Amino acid sequence: MATTHHDMGNTAAVAFTLRHEMETSLKRLAEKVGGNKSLTPTQKHTLDIFIAAYQAKLEQVRKARATGHKKQFAIAGKQVLHSMPARICVVIRAMARAKTLKLSSDMMTEIMTRAKALSIWEPLTEAVIVNWVEKSKGGFRPIVSFGFMRTAQCLLLRDTLMAMDIDSRFDHTRKGSGGERQLVQNVCKDIEQGLNWWWTPDIRNCFPSIRPGHLREFAIDRRIVQNVVYLPKCAKIVVARKANASSIVKWLSPSTPDLPVTEANTVLHKLTVQTVRRGLIQGSVVTPLLARALIGQVLEPVVSERDVRAHSYIDDLSVGARTKGAIKAAQQVVTEKFASLPAGKIELYDEKIHHAHSRRVQVLGYFLEPGNGHGGNPVHVKPGRKRIERFKSSLKRRLSGVDPDNAWTVAKKYWKAWFGSQQAWTKVPHYSADLSWCITMAYVDDFLHGLPMGVMKVNVPPLNAG
Repeated sequence: MATTHHDMGNTAAVAFTLRHEMETSLKRLAEKVGGNKSLTPTQKHTLDIFIAAYQAKLEQVRKARATGHKKQFAIAGKQVLHSMPARICVVIRAMARAKTLKLSSDMMTEIMTRAKALSIWEPLTEAVIVNWVEKSKGGFRPIVSFGFMRTAQCLLLRDTLMAMDIDSRFDHTRKGSGGERQLVQNVCKDIEQGLNWWWTPDIRNCFPSIRPGHLREFAIDRRIVQNVVYLPKCAKIVVARKANASSIVKWLSPSTPDLPVTEANTVLHKLTVQTVRRGLIQGSVVTPLLARALIGQVLEPVVSERDVRAHSYIDDLSVGARTKGAIKAAQQVVTEKFASLPAGKIELYDEKIHHAHSRRVQVLGYFLEPGNGHGGNPVHVKPGRKRIERFKSSLKRRLSGVDPDNAWTVAKKYWKAWFGSQQAWTKVPHYSADLSWCITMAYVDDFLHGLPMGVMKVNVPPLNAG
């Protein structure tokens, strides 16, 4: 597969990101510990020296990019993964991320002690906690919470892989890539430039589908893949008990009958262990990077700057082309590449190809409407049906059990937050907000009268007989 590179891989950008993250982490640590356990000016100067040394080591890895990933990782093994500056930097960031932090001594001593104990090569017995959360699109997602040392291991690996520049140039979840708003804006620009045919599939069970064999291209040492990217066998998995355990079990295994809460949690624990050990860990800082890198490699061969463009938001893909023939060819190549990966196929949800002017193209849940824009936006972007349905479902949940007199206040607060979160929506000043709030008021009125939100009920008078 072709190696992907992104435009954020220059030295200055990488150095600035690390320096900024270190400064933020040290500030958080100081706020957590306070008092006489904080760093002295001399200790801060010492840490500055370690940070500069770590940056220099990562730069050596980055400069070896032309030699290939295998050579890069060999250099990383010698220059980065064993080094004390690297371990100190990731330990500081892991300590800053920890929800609770107890120091047995002053901060500098604690940092040095933990850094000396850290090894990316050794499996950790440290337990992980899995909490099942409901997805906005339906179903459930296992979010894994790591302990301090495992977080530090993952940060060290992520820094190394970012220096190796494995990230996808197509993905908009990368730092500095603009997020969902920039992705949608780029698709709109592509449409303006004549790329009118679009295919926007999602990857089915993205993280759980990615196995160790899928990562061979990146030349990561097998021990690190087994012990850091995935959970080692010695790691204990603690599953948070859930009142809705039976629903989660039914979602994981539809053939399972309804179970009492206690029995359902027992079954859920068994299924969770199988799920978490099977694929990339949701909650790990290195998982999104590896998923983006793999997906970027699949997309790379189909892209041509003139005729075919590709964008991704982790597992949400958007591929556009100038002609129907070109988009069909791109669809076939991408689908076949995912299906023929040597380590096992990765499936895509079925999604039809649409012409942009049909106004049926959806990108990240937004409808795109060329020719219906406002001001400097030739393409109007608005929330699609799935986003609206999720809004209604969440609004209903918030209104349930609320005193009717407070319903409007609760609804207004949630609507404001939701309206502001729809970043890619090309909102017409005053009009979009007013219309959206009017529709929301109709939803609230429906709820208060026991009606389904947004379903118009028309009372037709009976015909007069005779």
